[in-house]
Amino acid sequence: MATTAYAVPPPGDRPVDICVFGCTGNAGRAVAHHLLCSIIKIKRGEGKDDPIKVGLAGRSRNKIEQLLAHVGPKGLQSDAEIIIADINDYPSMLKMAQSTKILVCCAGPFGFYGEAAVKACVEAGTHYVDITGEVPWVERMNTEYGAQAEAKGVALLSFSGYDCVPAELSLYLVGKALETKEQRMEKLDLTFVAIGGGIPRGTLATAMGIIGGDLSMETKEGDTPFVPAEFQPALKRYLSPLSLILPKWNAPLNSYTCANYMAAINAPIMCHSSSLLGFDPKITIHDRLISWISPISLPLSFPFSAISFVFCILYVLGMGIGALFLVFPPTKWLFQKYLNMHSYHGNPNTNVRVFARGTGGGGKGNITAESIMTVPGDPGIYSTGVFATAVSLSLLETTASDLTKKMEERPLAGFHPPVAALKGCPKGILVKYLQSLGAEIKVLVTPDGGEMEEKQL
Repeated sequence: MATTAYAVPPPGDRPVDICVFGCTGNAGRAVAHHLLCSIIKIKRGEGKDDPIKVGLAGRSRNKIEQLLAHVGPKGLQSDAEIIIADINDYPSMLKMAQSTKILVCCAGPFGFYGEAAVKACVEAGTHYVDITGEVPWVERMNTEYGAQAEAKGVALLSFSGYDCVPAELSLYLVGKALETKEQRMEKLDLTFVAIGGGIPRGTLATAMGIIGGDLSMETKEGDTPFVPAEFQPALKRYLSPLSLILPKWNAPLNSYTCANYMAAINAPIMCHSSSLLGFDPKITIHDRLISWISPISLPLSFPFSAISFVFCILYVLGMGIGALFLVFPPTKWLFQKYLNMHSYHGNPNTNVRVFARGTGGGGKGNITAESIMTVPGDPGIYSTGVFATAVSLSLLETTASDLTKKMEERPLAGFHPPVAALKGCPKGILVKYLQSLGAEIKVLVTPDGGEMEEKQL
């Protein structure tokens, strides 16, 4: 039986607590903004009064200086250490990693640009967070560096943005709520509602790389699959073709839902995390999305339900036609031209909502648990900044050098999704930081024939 490896404090004195690499990109800018805002009110977590020290890293000092004038709390001068690092200059990457305790990497596509940061962090003993959704790349990095990271006590927390913190955290909250009632989770229904916003340039570039064949979504020969063998049937159920094509009625939300466009990314992470969290391999997960016009707050009536059905069909057709168009050279060229000029800093005036409903089994009665999560900002950029900041702050607190916690209360070392990696840490630590950044999260449990009760997080 393999021994579980836990994260240890980074060696030596380091001038920076959390460094954001790729901070001038769309998503990196959002992470830098939320991190600089948070240090005004959040202390280091080691019993000290000095604030968290932030570093901003990239190739251009001039661009980072310009960024500092536009991010962080309004009316206050943001204070951050500027670090120059370039993926094509490994000594600069290693120097950056050696200067910080936590490195948040936002420079994608990770299949093109991500390895240097991982290699440097493992060599330097620096904990690592990224916002990738590229599972095959993580499988490749895990094969190359996972064992070394575990041996050195380095936590490597990929998937720490919109893909896939909200899905993974919902899985954890609902599953653990059912366990308090001696129930195992048999089914989880996830429904995402994200209105307004845009897609980061790195995500668009990743999509182009996949469509063009430069990036693969398949596990390479010799790499260890991210999904354990016992959860492969659950993965197949998760990504059933019919579930990805057909609309599905959601009675609690009074709307038809369509397949979440993030389902292909969420699925392997959810299955991997389920194995670490001790959930049943027979679990069935539905990952759905409500189109922007769906009347989720309106009472059920035929016209409204018909409209949501039509928009689900249009959504599926639009996604398919869009992918086909990007295969043809002329439209691919036009999209690439747009991508080179595209820049979007996110929309703070909207929010991401995630409704999760879990059904229990194996105990007495029919018990359900629900989690409702509302996070400020659009999914692609602003809320990704919220999620990655909360993960990095949680990781910083739980790997502090003067903590007296048992090893089992520290994050897991090696490559893991963030919620599963933090499972043994003080209860609710990730929720605590998300709430400090404006998120609203609650969990409700309804026993068979009983009254709904809210669970403490």
